[in-house]
Amino acid sequence: MNIQKVGIVGGGKMAIEVFKLLIDTDLEVVLWARRSEAVAELEEELKRKLRRKAKKGGDLGAEAEARLARLTITSDLEALRDVDLISESVTELLQPKRDIFAQLDRIVKPEALFTTNSSSLAPSSIAVATNRRERFAGLHFFHPASLLGFVEIIPTRWTVPETSEALAAFVLRLGRRPIPVQKEIPGHLVNRILMAYYNEGSGIVGEGYWEPGQVDRIGRRFALMGPCESMDQASIDMAVNGYRSADESYGMENVVERLSRGFKRFPPVYFKMFNDGRLGQKVGLGFYRYEGNTRSEDPEYFCSICPDLIDYHRVDAGDAEAVEQRLFFSILLEAISMVEHGIGAPEDIDAAIRQILGLEKGPFAYLETADLGRLQAICRDLEARFGPHLAPLGVLKAPQNV
Repeated sequence: MNIQKVGIVGGGKMAIEVFKLLIDTDLEVVLWARRSEAVAELEEELKRKLRRKAKKGGDLGAEAEARLARLTITSDLEALRDVDLISESVTELLQPKRDIFAQLDRIVKPEALFTTNSSSLAPSSIAVATNRRERFAGLHFFHPASLLGFVEIIPTRWTVPETSEALAAFVLRLGRRPIPVQKEIPGHLVNRILMAYYNEGSGIVGEGYWEPGQVDRIGRRFALMGPCESMDQASIDMAVNGYRSADESYGMENVVERLSRGFKRFPPVYFKMFNDGRLGQKVGLGFYRYEGNTRSEDPEYFCSICPDLIDYHRVDAGDAEAVEQRLFFSILLEAISMVEHGIGAPEDIDAAIRQILGLEKGPFAYLETADLGRLQAICRDLEARFGPHLAPLGVLKAPQNV
């Protein structure tokens, strides 16, 4: 399918990021936001730079004028009637997504492709609201979409190969790497591995021995950001809502727990923070306190809540080396698990995880040169001290030749 006109549905930060990515192409783009007042604000914000360039004249001005002519920002769904592709980024809840797609299905031309940018929900559970399930898939951009060089493609149980192929060609046209996700699974591929890292770090805080700042400083020994500061950016409500929606979306009870390599459970510190309104950087309060560009630690809060999470405290404190190993092996083991379960390819995982976390090597490139016997021994020790989710998998489980 030749995709020339794209409709972006949603007025939040992810929709805006996708919009920013597309305006640098020759595609026609229609951005729909529900509130008319938000549309006016978005139009001014997103077109201001292009208008300034257009006023300068010359080749740069002509290019900016041409881009402006290809962009539409609206609160009228009818404006999406003739698009070739829909990219949806409304709130990360199942029913609102179904509702908007049911409306779009009645309006948008029958041959158009529908995609959801959901980071955790099953595309099939959203596609059921439409009559074009074979032309529906997950097309998951990462924030910031204008900078990160890959996009996940997640087929529904009905998606035909032609749809996946058209989406892969579209992603390549954007100058991005398509990452095929072979099966629907909570968190898809890349986010599952990232959340293993974030959850391990957050869980360590919940165990009551280490503060967020301490855990993050250890995480930054090998990654650009620690797990707690990363969660503050992603937002705690995103994690909690995604967890709560998983059962409904995937139609399985406790699906996140059963597919998470024996995790004790979703870190309960998230629920406590969620209930206390500590949703992350966007509200100025999460694992840290934020005032403008200043971030400060808040150890008193975690000292006060961790005794309430006492049933989670079933491990020893460990030292800084043990914390670093827990964080690093959470990434490594989840990556191995994703390949073992046929969810994704090693080369795709390495490319994405290395870029997002700023690792020196991707998980599988690291395994190629590492002492596997030593890693297996570390895993066995971590499993004994901190739980079955750190047990060896794959090449780390097999006996090593001496």
